[in-house]
Amino acid sequence: MRLMEEIKEYTDEIVLVDTNIIINLEQRKCSPIDLKAICKIFDGDIKPFLTDLSYCELIIGCRDIKDFQFHSKELNEMGFMLCGMNEPLCNYLSNLDYDSIKTNKELNHLKKTIAKLRNDVIFPMFSSLFRLYCKVCIMAFHEEDKNYWDNAFFIFNEIFQNKVKELNDLLLDCYEKFIDVKKESKRLIKDVFTELLINLLVYTKPDKYEEDEVSLRIDQALIASNFTNLVKRWGIKSNKEDSEWLSKGFIVKTRKIVDMNDEFPIISDGICFLLSQIIFNNANYNSHDFIDLFNIYFASKQEIKMHYYSNDKKKWNRFIEIEKALRPNLKFYFNA
Repeated sequence: MRLMEEIKEYTDEIVLVDTNIIINLEQRKCSPIDLKAICKIFDGDIKPFLTDLSYCELIIGCRDIKDFQFHSKELNEMGFMLCGMNEPLCNYLSNLDYDSIKTNKELNHLKKTIAKLRNDVIFPMFSSLFRLYCKVCIMAFHEEDKNYWDNAFFIFNEIFQNKVKELNDLLLDCYEKFIDVKKESKRLIKDVFTELLINLLVYTKPDKYEEDEVSLRIDQALIASNFTNLVKRWGIKSNKEDSEWLSKGFIVKTRKIVDMNDEFPIISDGICFLLSQIIFNNANYNSHDFIDLFNIYFASKQEIKMHYYSNDKKKWNRFIEIEKALRPNLKFYFNA
């Protein structure tokens, strides 16, 4: 396990791959992206790396001790090294005696431990995405029927002003329970928001709100066309020559909600981009998206040249092209 400060001492260029490429290589499969990664590794004998978060994803997905031992054997034989920037997670993985993990019980203990460390890194991004989703939905409600949804604004304004800890406790509980359950995690953002809103509206104003009606009106209000109309009212104009005008405009208008000081520009833009896919394209939340986003952020911020390869190219190619237009000073070596 290497922190970036250590890696800079002996190389100025590395290849970073995502979990899917590792699995393909282990299974002796080879997509065009896998082949590009292999060629880059052999080109100049560049060291291959996997991030700490991608490694966590790989291990948490192990069904039993045989899977874990297989991954360990393959990573060692292919010469892969781990790298990262989160000290608690890096320190834990650096000091771990991998050969001592020989039973399913020991593996399950490892999975629980690294899931907790992974969540410490990923959950703040999830929380930011959820809060942004709430705020954009409230804006859409306001545009659709101001009088009916007025209490939704007041409730969430109170939460964001005075109940942040309580909200984060609720979110963390839901996140930890469902993030690694594929089916349930897909609707985690939408379902938590909907259930919270319905319960609070019915509880605070039972004379005005009835559960079934609120649920129906949420479904009617939170449709792609209503969100598109909302951002057009923000002054974002359609551009037939730019297929990404909607996502670009949405990112520019909402990035400060995520990160007022713009300290982590790729992360904040990535959160806005992922939300744009949810509200405009009716995409489900993907529990692995934040690992991909963090890997892109990690690769682009380093002083050394870092080539990041991922088979999830359609989504992230779009995001990186948007980022190149919005933040031309950033450097990306994605699938290249």
